[in-house]
Amino acid sequence: MSKVRSVVSGVAVVALLLVLGGSLVALAGPGSQVDPVSLASPGTGFTYQGYLTEGQNPANGPFDLSFALYDDLEAGNQVGTTLFSTVTITDGLFSLELDFGSVFDGKALWLEIGVRPAGESEPYTTLLPRQRLTPAPFAIYASTSSWAGLAGVPNGFSDDIDDDTLSSLGCNIGQIAEWNGTIWTCGEDNVGTGAAGWSLTGNSDTTAGTNFLGTSDDEPLEFRVNGSRALRLEPNETSPNVLGGYGGNSAATSVGGATIGGGGRDMAVNQVTVDFGTIGGGAGNLSSGYATTVGGGEDNGASDSYSIVGGGLSNTASATYAAIGGGRNNTATATQATIAGGGFNEANAAFATVGGGASNIVSDTYATVSGGEENEATGAYASVGGGRYNDVMAAYGTIAGGGPEDPGNPTTSNNRVYDEYGTVGGGGGNVAGANDGDTDEGSYATVGGGEANAASALYTTIGGGS
Repeated sequence: MSKVRSVVSGVAVVALLLVLGGSLVALAGPGSQVDPVSLASPGTGFTYQGYLTEGQNPANGPFDLSFALYDDLEAGNQVGTTLFSTVTITDGLFSLELDFGSVFDGKALWLEIGVRPAGESEPYTTLLPRQRLTPAPFAIYASTSSWAGLAGVPNGFSDDIDDDTLSSLGCNIGQIAEWNGTIWTCGEDNVGTGAAGWSLTGNSDTTAGTNFLGTSDDEPLEFRVNGSRALRLEPNETSPNVLGGYGGNSAATSVGGATIGGGGRDMAVNQVTVDFGTIGGGAGNLSSGYATTVGGGEDNGASDSYSIVGGGLSNTASATYAAIGGGRNNTATATQATIAGGGFNEANAAFATVGGGASNIVSDTYATVSGGEENEATGAYASVGGGRYNDVMAAYGTIAGGGPEDPGNPTTSNNRVYDEYGTVGGGGGNVAGANDGDTDEGSYATVGGGEANAASALYTTIGGGS
């Protein structure tokens, strides 16, 4: 097949195809006619006619042909896909339709043809040079034709004058073309003023309640920084939710009036799960009771109505009106119980108070531990001012402070008040009241201080000493 060569004719129809949008039959000689049906049929195919010789003689018989488009005569890039066809050639002449799709956009293209005997498995022999696809005369005319030379031109364009509505508006300086729903009109360019749009440099002449920045449908509005959500405003029939900070911070479905000021991070998001819950910031905080508040900190929770945690770490206010100011691992589990701060403190009775310190426990109503460490107020209205390992087990009993007589054995040698109204002013290992379960026997007993003193009878008093 090295002697196979091609003489190509009919290539000039390609550009005319592009203008008319249909497939054409290439002119084969004098008297040839273009099929009028083809002109009316939209498509991207065109008819290609060629002449193939085998040696010095015209080729005859079936041949496999390949066709490919390139954007250069010799090298370049292929455009579209390669087409393959088997044709029967008679006296060197052949004709077939080629369709490369919508690849003709006016740039120069060359057609490369390959040939081999039909049914053979040997590679195609490329016929060189590539054939340039050139426009037909009418295609050349079409590229410069006036409106008047085209069929189906809209009204107003046949005079070659662009006199559309917009060009005839004649808007003044400071005006722009605006569509009012029916026609184009001239309107004021209100950039920076009124309701026409919001300017990056601010707006003036706005009317509160009429002009606003936001949505008018039931969809959230988000503000982003560097592509990440920084603020989300969620609609709600009662009150909108305002969610700031980390994009994963959230309010539960159907919750209204939720507020998250900021904070949050991956694996430690802030969440509000009940109406009107508030989280000021921090990370991993949960507001899960009605109108509860967590001011900040980390891993804090307010889980019953109106409870509050100001901050700190891993604090929990789990009763109505309970409050924890801060600190670490504090728990307020009864209504209106309060822990101001410190660590690992517990207020487990209504109106109980822990002022601070560490590991202090208040477990009866209105009892108070002001501070210190591992002190307990387990009677109603009982009070421990501070110190260490002190225990008031009776109503109205008081220990001002002090600590254990023997630091090595604090559970048996701390200050204790067993009966009502008993008082220990301080010291260590002192006892007020009888440790026999009879709350009348040692009531009103007082030990002012000292060490290892015991006032175990009614109204007895020890001022100090040992």
